[in-house]
Amino acid sequence: MIKLKYAGLCAAGLAMNLACLLIDSFLGSTLDFDIPLYFVVGILLCIGSGFAHAAFMNIIRKKLVRRSKWYLLAVFAAPLALSALAVVVAIVLDMTVWAERSGFFNFSPAISIFFVAVGIGVACSLSGIATLCVEQLLGYTDSESPDDRK
Repeated sequence: MIKLKYAGLCAAGLAMNLACLLIDSFLGSTLDFDIPLYFVVGILLCIGSGFAHAAFMNIIRKKLVRRSKWYLLAVFAAPLALSALAVVVAIVLDMTVWAERSGFFNFSPAISIFFVAVGIGVACSLSGIATLCVEQLLGYTDSESPDDRK
C-alpha cells in the first residue's frame, strides 16, 4: 500500500509539472501576453509548484517514512531526460523522414515535438530548482532520520 501511495504522489507531481506548462500556454494564447510577461507567469507558476512538490515530499518523508530520492528522479530527472531525447529525435526526424520539406520551421510535425519537449524540459527544470530551494528554506533534508524531525 505504501508503494501505491508513493506512486500516486509521483503521478501527482508529474501532473503538476504538466499543468504548469498547460496553464502557462493557455494564458499566453488567450490573454495575448507579451513575451516577457509570458515567461514571468511561467516562472511564477513553476515557483508555486515548488511549494506543492515540497509538500508532496514532506508527505513522503513524514507519513510514508520513505526517502524522497525516487520522487525527485521520477518527477524531475526522468521527464527532463525524456524531453532531451525528444528534442534529438525531432531534429533527426526533420533531417531524415521529413527532409522533403523546405526547412525546420515549415510546420512539419518535428516542430511540434521540438517545442513541446523544450517546454516540458523547461517546466521540469524550473519546478525542480524551485522545489530544491523551497526544501532548503524549510530546512528538510533526506539525510535526517524520521526520528530526528520529531
